[in-house]
Amino acid sequence: MSKLEEGQAILKALGLPDKQQTTLAAHILLALGDVLPGTPWKEAKSRDIGIHAMIQFISDHYGKRYAENSRESFRKNVLRPLEQARIVDKNRDDPSRATNSMHNKYCLSEAA
Repeated sequence: MSKLEEGQAILKALGLPDKQQTTLAAHILLALGDVLPGTPWKEAKSRDIGIHAMIQFISDHYGKRYAENSRESFRKNVLRPLEQARIVDKNRDDPSRATNSMHNKYCLSEAA
């Protein structure tokens, strides 16, 4: 099973609906956890990362290129539902940061 498939299986095991078990969601999960193709999931990290850095991570390590203008899809279709499911925290350094700030960062929650 590939890391991408494992990511999708983890999202399913966490009880997320099918709409949050997509390839994009699994790629984001990999980026959030800094999980490289050879990294075991138990070594996943909770690091703060912005959407641009996620796009770069996915391209560099998994060969999938997402356009910079897909950031709203990252935010709306994946990150917001993951926040609502308490799998992702947004701006743990400054929760009051504006939604449209270029400094927004996301990380895996303690529960995740």
